[in-house]
Amino acid sequence: MTARVSPADAAGRRIRLAAGGWALLMAVFVIALSAAVAGRGLGFQDQLLLDVAQLPASGAMDVAMSAITALGTLEVTLLLMIILAVTAGRRSALPMWQRLTPLGVFLALSAVEFMAKGLVPQQSPPLALHRGLELSLTGAVHTVFSYPSGHVLRAAMVFGIIGLRLYRRTGLVAWVLVFGVLVWLIAFSRVYLATHWATDVAGGLLLGGLGLGLCLAYAPGGTLGVQHGSDA
Repeated sequence: MTARVSPADAAGRRIRLAAGGWALLMAVFVIALSAAVAGRGLGFQDQLLLDVAQLPASGAMDVAMSAITALGTLEVTLLLMIILAVTAGRRSALPMWQRLTPLGVFLALSAVEFMAKGLVPQQSPPLALHRGLELSLTGAVHTVFSYPSGHVLRAAMVFGIIGLRLYRRTGLVAWVLVFGVLVWLIAFSRVYLATHWATDVAGGLLLGGLGLGLCLAYAPGGTLGVQHGSDA
């Protein structure tokens, strides 16, 4: 006899399959973009987008963008990831490895980010263009190059997971949209403040999307914060 697959198990498998495909697609895009950046073929576009981003520059805008960009700092996002790991599956028998998988992926991709900043030869925007305030305890840590943006990578992962969890619990797509907009604001702030080029930000978004895909492919329960079918 063929074992019957419950609807919850079938849904879990569909999530894993779709997430795995998404992660693979993001990996391909990351490799392609990294090669383009290393070949220095996007410098004109980067300068143009930075100039456009700074068109509305003002003192008030500097303060607002500095506050928004602080949401992507290592200390803020790491704290949020730890909280997400602790609260995942709180009301169910979710295995510890599933609770910790998103945190593990987060740390692994942060390591990839730091390695890439020593390998992909892209200098940061000139200091003369920098705006705003540095509101990060880790802001004094300097890397050889600027690609990709760690702020955007971590923001995409953390706020992506929060948006997915709230959607899973409430059924409201608005939560995904709200946190999606927040991630894009953080991404814009990095270019506006001239701490990164647009290609650095794009690399961070792609790596963050890759991280989300890996989390959902290997531990959807830990990512969504609930026991999901056979994931337990």
